[in-house]
Amino acid sequence: MEGVIGDSEQEGVIPNSFKHIFSRIARSANTQYLVSASYLEIYQEEVRDLLSSEPKKKLEVRERNDTG
Repeated sequence: MEGVIGDSEQEGVIPNSFKHIFSRIARSANTQYLVSASYLEIYQEEVRDLLSSEPKKKLEVRERNDTG
């Protein structure tokens, strides 16, 4: 997903997505934007927030019986 950071030909989906988003924002001088992002890893039924200050901390998965 990340690819090789610093090599524009081999950068992955995530860096290219951010470049695209922020280049579009830069061209919109008369509009204000608020950008927020989540980057989660789900591996062996464990969920982690990779943008957190504690990315090794597992997140609790909660479920609602009425909606799933």
